[in-house]
Amino acid sequence: MAMELLDKLATNLGLAVDHLWPVLIYQAQLCGQVLLGVGALFLPATVVLWCMSYRESKKEYSSDDAIFVLTILGIFCCVVSVLAVTSGFMRLLNPDFYALRYILNAGS
Repeated sequence: MAMELLDKLATNLGLAVDHLWPVLIYQAQLCGQVLLGVGALFLPATVVLWCMSYRESKKEYSSDDAIFVLTILGIFCCVVSVLAVTSGFMRLLNPDFYALRYILNAGS
């Protein structure tokens, strides 16, 4: 079934099947690298926001609203970082799965 969909997709794009599969593998690996980069950008933002929240909480006249906002933003950045890094590693370690998943999604 997957080969039929791959042939159909290749004929729609005007490419040979032998050329299409390596391109899909490369695309999955590139997407994994981009996701790792996004995770690497959000991780320092998480640390900075949590440090700012901690410093704000130690002030004598601190605003509870500022602490709450900084903490929520820090949690958001942490979740985005973890999800991006996890997905990026999965795409780098198993690009065949994501290439096949793309083919199956394109066929339906």
